[in-house]
Amino acid sequence: GFVCVQFDLDLRAITEGVFPGIIGIGILGEILQIPETKCYGWQLELRLQFSFGFTAMGMNFRITIVVIATLMVTEQPLNVAKDDLLWELPFNYDTATCHTEDPFDLIK
Repeated sequence: GFVCVQFDLDLRAITEGVFPGIIGIGILGEILQIPETKCYGWQLELRLQFSFGFTAMGMNFRITIVVIATLMVTEQPLNVAKDDLLWELPFNYDTATCHTEDPFDLIK
């Protein structure tokens, strides 16, 4: 599922017209499960925006700076690391799928 939250703060209203700018903060999040492997994944995106408006030569202009940071976490089944790791598992343990029951375990 997706979660999206956006918050914009009008600096012109706060400064009573002294500073014609807008600050924006947004968060977009997604939790998913890959059906073939039953593995969970997270994606979190943070957006910061600063916008400044001004008038020059009778025309209105706006300059905007946007910074975006993204964090992605994806669970992988054990067989992905079969050449890199050595482990002992119970008989008939399925290494092609993930066994996490709660997607929040990935970020604990």
